[in-house]
Amino acid sequence: RDQEHYERGLRLAGEQRLEDARRELELALEANPGHADSLEVLGVVFERLGELERAIEVTQRLIAVAPLSIMGHANLSRFYMLQGRIPEAEEMQGKARVLGWREQLTE
Repeated sequence: RDQEHYERGLRLAGEQRLEDARRELELALEANPGHADSLEVLGVVFERLGELERAIEVTQRLIAVAPLSIMGHANLSRFYMLQGRIPEAEEMQGKARVLGWREQLTE
């Protein structure tokens, strides 16, 4: 069920139906609190809804669940930048960059 809710949430987010997407993604996370894809998209949905603190909280959960998530670190960097937290933003961007390089080397 988590995957079904995730896929609906992703589609709804793409259609800019953000509140509906949020609900679906939260249902996915109720079914599976560690569903990394749902955490990633939910963070972006919260950011688009203007809820940066919640976006950061969810994205930090993503990184805790999936520490090698390039997008998790990149999104967290962007959210920090939007808050004017430049040092934290640069740190997360650096981590995303290193993870990207690491991924390229293993391909």
